[in-house]
Amino acid sequence: MQEYDIIFLTNIPAFYKTSLYQGVGEHCRVLVIFLSAASHCRTLDFYQQPTTIDFITLSAGLVESRPVLSNSVALLKILQKVRAQLLVLGGWDAPEYWLASYCAKVQKRAIALESSCFESKPTGFKGFLKRLFVRKLDIAFPSGKPHGALLTQLGFQGPLCYTQGVGVFGYSNVLQKKQLPFRGRFLYVGRLAEEKNLSMLIQVFNKMPKGSLSIVGTGPLATNLEAEAGPAVEFLGHIPNEQLGDIYQAHDVLVLPSYREPWGLVVEEAIYHGLPVIVSAQVGCVEDWVLPYQLGLVCNPESAESLRDALMKMSDASVFEAFRGRVQAFDFTERDKRQERCYVEALE
Repeated sequence: MQEYDIIFLTNIPAFYKTSLYQGVGEHCRVLVIFLSAASHCRTLDFYQQPTTIDFITLSAGLVESRPVLSNSVALLKILQKVRAQLLVLGGWDAPEYWLASYCAKVQKRAIALESSCFESKPTGFKGFLKRLFVRKLDIAFPSGKPHGALLTQLGFQGPLCYTQGVGVFGYSNVLQKKQLPFRGRFLYVGRLAEEKNLSMLIQVFNKMPKGSLSIVGTGPLATNLEAEAGPAVEFLGHIPNEQLGDIYQAHDVLVLPSYREPWGLVVEEAIYHGLPVIVSAQVGCVEDWVLPYQLGLVCNPESAESLRDALMKMSDASVFEAFRGRVQAFDFTERDKRQERCYVEALE
């Protein structure tokens, strides 16, 4: 029987999760089990396999089309050979998570929750299933307050350890952040999909008296959005992860006006590169990052006027400089250590 301190069961080897697991692995014995190797909505540079901890990938294909039955059989065989103090499940939306919650030889069961009360509902049949799932849990690691609120709505009464993040990007902590004056260059990074509210963002920029918007990413709405865009909007397509730093630092402010966003990793990336942010009130990291540390402005995703007001306010040089000063002083090293400590301290 192989002994571990923590077993993480998650969907795919996203680079920011792999970095987090390896950080935790510096303090205890860790095994990571990935359901699949990839996802249809992610590019190849999104993935990173662990190099310093044990890991197993159940399926070599896409997580959306994985063979759930054979995955479950393989997982069951693994769980018969290992045991740990703590099992951390990456959600409740996969049969493998349910199987592990019942069959793993562990002292405590937990969930690392990225779903929030903004986009995940506690009612109906799905809500009933979620309530059943959380009854098996001893502890939860919600990313932030909206995620903890969802667990409370589902009746979870165990301890909540807020991680204030969904992973660690693994970037260098000696980044030289540029101190350029405000140039009116706004940036969006993400999928070109309905929930991102990009049509409203483009319409607002079409009417802005000055300023420009660069859109990084691909997605199902690309053609329609390009047809809506005026001369102030530029589409840059997919940018590899290793080049995104230059893109961030070539702009002044990140804008994320989503109708719903479980967390918002791009907000973290922008802040890391020294950019203040304008985000929707439905972005998961607002209550734990943007507002407490005053790193940017928050808008109503249903109101073009609210978004325009935030853009105009941030365009004031003194306002921009005040936000940028706080952004550039933010300590990512301490934030990353906090995430690692959450899991390690749960062993005590």
